[in-house]
Amino acid sequence: RRRLYYMRNWFWKNKVKWYSMKRKRSTNPFISIIITNRNARKWLNKCLTSLNQQTMRNFEVIFVDNNSSDRSTEFVSQKFPWVHVIKSNHDLGYAGANNLGAKRARGKYLFLMNTDAYLAQDTIQKLTTTLKKYPQYHLMQLDEKKYDKSDLPDRYLIFSMDVLGYPIGSNGKGPLFYADGAALVITKKLFTKLRGYDTEYYMYLEDMDLNWRARLLGENVYFLKDIYVYHYAGGPSI
Repeated sequence: RRRLYYMRNWFWKNKVKWYSMKRKRSTNPFISIIITNRNARKWLNKCLTSLNQQTMRNFEVIFVDNNSSDRSTEFVSQKFPWVHVIKSNHDLGYAGANNLGAKRARGKYLFLMNTDAYLAQDTIQKLTTTLKKYPQYHLMQLDEKKYDKSDLPDRYLIFSMDVLGYPIGSNGKGPLFYADGAALVITKKLFTKLRGYDTEYYMYLEDMDLNWRARLLGENVYFLKDIYVYHYAGGPSI
């Protein structure tokens, strides 16, 4: 009888846990959030907690680890079991890891998010409303603020390019030439057509190259004002 009692308690406890995990997964995600990681465990709790607290759950989270040594994957698997973890046996770089995540993504849109960033609870809801209202938007950048939620200087919000092909801020006045990779949203169809990021760019400028190739195909780049990503900037590189 005692054994039956403990077995019954174990069953219901684990059934509730399993149901909770299942409920948090989106069976038909509209957005696939891809997060790449390389020994950035200190940033992961705030980043993933903000995703777990979203008011709309029409998304999946794909976490691609670049052979970290700080037990990042174990941390994510244990604390956030609804996250789809992909562990690479070698460092693919930021570009290669995002490409791997995109291949596994099931969403119509890819949201490429950094580990040193987090979202407000209604960010995905606002983003979804915008994407459904403007289906012609295939490549875009979310608005950004500092990690402490204070404003960034305008020159960091709108990225243009100088005559030599280097990124420059345009003082918030535009035109927007490329979407910053820390807050980039793109349709999976377009990302696939572009064959993803060029892996020759291990880290940095891969976003400019992607946007440039998209523009050569006739695509526009859109800025989604007031849908914020709170970003430390350079955190995983520290």
